[in-house]
Amino acid sequence: KEILAAHAPSWLAQMPSLWRASERRALEARGRPTHERVMRELTHAIEAIASDSPLLLELEDIHWSDESTLDWIGHAARRPEAAKLMILGTFRPADAATAKTGLARLVTELTLHGCAREIPLGPLGLEAVESYLSVRLGANGNVRPLRQMAPLLLERTGGNPLFMTSIVNQLAQQGAAGRTLDAI
Repeated sequence: KEILAAHAPSWLAQMPSLWRASERRALEARGRPTHERVMRELTHAIEAIASDSPLLLELEDIHWSDESTLDWIGHAARRPEAAKLMILGTFRPADAATAKTGLARLVTELTLHGCAREIPLGPLGLEAVESYLSVRLGANGNVRPLRQMAPLLLERTGGNPLFMTSIVNQLAQQGAAGRTLDAI
């Protein structure tokens, strides 16, 4: 609360569970903040949080983000001042290209200006699938069923980690890991 009060009062005003009724008038007296002020305040607050030690802010599936979130990511990434902040955003390129939010344009712009780096991840390979199966389902000394399952799982999921983990979780819940490959 102290960091928001000092660096992002516009944000604090939006979180009534963090302030007392007696503080309401002071927060309301600040008036309606501009879009730029809201962006600046959030960036300052996050930088204050990261002042003592580096901060990694992980934002998953940003291809589903709204325009304001992407505006803030761009604002924070373009700041010329050094900060102990790294924003790690995950997204599916195909979804980003079709989304109307402008993520593909933002990634391209930030990459061109050296403010971001895109690290494309390919699909999982057979060895990775086998390793995941072994860790997640265990083999109880018998790795044969898992080795038989891995190629089929890879084929059915195309190596997509989300699809693979979803199927493996379902197999684990059903207790089907060592019994049958028909479950896949």
